[in-house]
Amino acid sequence: MLQVQGIEVAYAGALALRGISFRVEEGEIVALIGANGAGKTTTLKAISGLVRPRKGRILWNGTELSSLAPHKAIALGISHCREGRQLFADMTLKENLLMGAYTLRSRKAVARNLERVLAFFPEVGGRLNQLAGTLSGGEQQMVALMRALICEPELLLLDEPSLGLSPIATKRILSVLPGLSRSGTSVLLVEQNAVQALAFSNRAYVLQVGEIKLEAKSADLANDKGLQEAYMGGLVV
Repeated sequence: MLQVQGIEVAYAGALALRGISFRVEEGEIVALIGANGAGKTTTLKAISGLVRPRKGRILWNGTELSSLAPHKAIALGISHCREGRQLFADMTLKENLLMGAYTLRSRKAVARNLERVLAFFPEVGGRLNQLAGTLSGGEQQMVALMRALICEPELLLLDEPSLGLSPIATKRILSVLPGLSRSGTSVLLVEQNAVQALAFSNRAYVLQVGEIKLEAKSADLANDKGLQEAYMGGLVV
């Protein structure tokens, strides 16, 4: 279980996160939604070790993450699929995927997990030797997600998978999340497209200017226009 307890993060003295607290249970899909600049990406970076909170605690199955380097978080079963895909454009699809498999200890495990993640998106699975930079935006997001999953994480941090994509492409990307949840993988989904985020998550937190303003079941929030108007404004698209 992930527990975030009162963390603060500042950039050049300006607070980006103002003492936020939330949790993600085993096998749960939790959405963190909010406008640009609300602190969503900073939250994921704090969990994966890319930024250090100046206050508060981050616990993963009882282990303190707040002072760990990013590679230590990966070793604990946390995988971060970052905003903007972050692929190596001049490397092949297969080479990009294998970059995510370096923690696996045997060639057999690498081969098994490569086959497993390719099954998530068969529409790109047959193009292992294609350069990543020649793929469409949606296909690149598929590769980025597969790269994050090839190490069999227990917790997936998924940052803005809909960025630059159509609603149809976004729905295709997010369609793999329920299967991950059923297999026991926890997912913390950061997403500006609130409709899609609520459709594929169990619970949601609304983040505004570095503070969590609301926690609700995703289905309740999706169906309550009053809550949407009060806390989400133009996010519902």
